[in-house]
Amino acid sequence: NKKKSKIVNSREGITFLGIHYKVKNKKIVSYLPRKKKQEINKKIKKNVFLFQKHGKSIERFFGGIECYLHSYKVSKKYIQRKIDEKI
Repeated sequence: NKKKSKIVNSREGITFLGIHYKVKNKKIVSYLPRKKKQEINKKIKKNVFLFQKHGKSIERFFGGIECYLHSYKVSKKYIQRKIDEKI
Protein backbone atom coordinates (compact mmCIF):
# COMPACT_ATOMS: atom_id res chain seq x y z
CA ASN A 1 0.00 0.00 0.00
CA LYS A 2 1.68 3.22 -1.16
CA LYS A 3 -0.20 5.31 1.39
CA LYS A 4 1.12 3.36 4.38
CA SER A 5 4.54 2.11 3.20
CA LYS A 6 7.63 4.08 2.31
CA ILE A 7 11.39 3.69 2.16
CA VAL A 8 13.38 5.93 4.49
CA ASN A 9 17.01 6.42 5.43
CA SER A 10 18.04 4.46 8.54
CA ARG A 11 19.31 7.67 10.16
CA GLU A 12 15.83 9.15 9.80
CA GLY A 13 14.29 6.31 11.77
CA ILE A 14 10.87 4.69 11.91
CA THR A 15 8.06 4.51 14.43
CA PHE A 16 6.77 1.02 15.15
CA LEU A 17 4.12 0.29 17.78
CA GLY A 18 4.58 3.72 19.35
CA ILE A 19 8.36 3.46 19.77
CA HIS A 20 10.74 5.40 17.51
CA TYR A 21 13.83 3.55 16.26
CA LYS A 22 16.82 5.04 14.49
CA VAL A 23 20.47 4.23 13.81
CA LYS A 24 22.98 6.33 15.72
CA ASN A 25 26.72 5.55 15.79
CA LYS A 26 26.08 2.15 14.16
CA LYS A 27 23.66 1.17 16.93
CA ILE A 28 19.88 1.01 16.95
CA VAL A 29 18.49 3.50 19.44
CA SER A 30 14.86 3.49 20.55
CA TYR A 31 12.93 6.13 22.45
CA LEU A 32 9.38 7.14 23.21
CA PRO A 33 8.07 10.17 21.35
CA ARG A 34 6.76 13.08 23.42
CA LYS A 35 3.15 12.26 22.50
CA LYS A 36 3.46 8.70 23.85
CA LYS A 37 5.03 10.00 27.11
CA GLN A 38 2.11 12.38 27.52
CA GLU A 39 -0.33 9.48 27.05
CA ILE A 40 1.50 7.42 29.68
CA ASN A 41 1.51 10.37 32.12
CA LYS A 42 -2.23 10.81 31.61
CA LYS A 43 -2.91 7.12 32.29
CA ILE A 44 -0.71 7.12 35.40
CA LYS A 45 -2.53 10.19 36.70
CA LYS A 46 -5.87 8.44 36.11
CA ASN A 47 -4.70 5.27 37.89
CA VAL A 48 -3.43 7.24 40.90
CA PHE A 49 -6.74 9.14 41.08
CA LEU A 50 -8.77 5.92 40.94
CA PHE A 51 -6.55 4.33 43.58
CA GLN A 52 -6.78 7.28 45.98
CA LYS A 53 -10.38 8.42 45.53
CA HIS A 54 -12.35 5.39 44.39
CA GLY A 55 -10.63 2.55 46.22
CA LYS A 56 -9.08 0.81 43.24
CA SER A 57 -7.30 -2.26 44.55
CA ILE A 58 -3.52 -2.17 44.94
CA GLU A 59 -3.20 -5.23 42.65
CA ARG A 60 -5.05 -3.50 39.82
CA PHE A 61 -3.08 -0.28 40.37
CA PHE A 62 0.31 -1.95 40.07
CA GLY A 63 -0.94 -4.28 37.33
CA GLY A 64 -1.67 -1.21 35.21
CA ILE A 65 1.74 0.26 35.96
CA GLU A 66 3.49 -3.01 35.03
CA CYS A 67 1.85 -2.78 31.61
CA TYR A 68 3.84 0.38 30.84
CA LEU A 69 7.10 -1.21 31.93
CA HIS A 70 6.71 -4.18 29.63
CA SER A 71 4.80 -2.72 26.70
CA TYR A 72 6.78 0.45 26.21
CA LYS A 73 10.09 -0.49 27.84
CA VAL A 74 9.82 2.54 30.11
CA SER A 75 12.32 2.60 32.95
CA LYS A 76 11.16 1.92 36.50
CA LYS A 77 12.71 5.21 37.65
CA TYR A 78 10.59 7.15 35.13
CA ILE A 79 7.38 5.46 36.29
CA GLN A 80 8.27 5.90 39.98
CA ARG A 81 9.02 9.60 39.46
CA LYS A 82 5.67 10.12 37.71
CA ILE A 83 3.77 8.29 40.48
CA ASP A 84 5.56 10.35 43.16
CA GLU A 85 4.61 13.55 41.34
CA LYS A 86 0.94 12.57 41.33
CA ILE A 87 0.70 11.32 44.94
